[in-house]
Amino acid sequence: MNAGSFRAIASVARKEFLHIYRDRRVLILLLVLPPVFTLVFGHAFEVEEMTNVPALLINSDATPRTERFVDRISKNPTFRWKQQQPGTGAENDLLGHRVQAALVIPGGWSEGLANGKPLPLQLYLDASDTNVAPQLLGSVQETLGEFQLTERQ
Repeated sequence: MNAGSFRAIASVARKEFLHIYRDRRVLILLLVLPPVFTLVFGHAFEVEEMTNVPALLINSDATPRTERFVDRISKNPTFRWKQQQPGTGAENDLLGHRVQAALVIPGGWSEGLANGKPLPLQLYLDASDTNVAPQLLGSVQETLGEFQLTERQ
């Protein structure tokens, strides 16, 4: 671009600024609407901390290490855990149990942690609310990470 192009752009920008400055209604709209939209849409998509989400906990590995993990995850305020006996297949029926999540601890999980080859935990989520499911997943991952750090020490 040459100097003539920049002068033309500057001229148009100056002309538009003068039009906006002279028309008080447009000036007020330009100054008021952005903060109003920020407040309205910021409130509409506000994410609050979730607490007491009904969840199902199925522990197939009854070892002291697993019990420590169950104790830690039970203290997580995000969930209100309801324990279920293993082998009932209840984790697949979230709606039937009126829960939004089910965590299954497989047999041999603590042994796998001790050997350095941990078995994956199975977390079933009701993804009908796309804002809730990622928060629940993050909460379980955070609790699991804290547990693994304390177990290493």
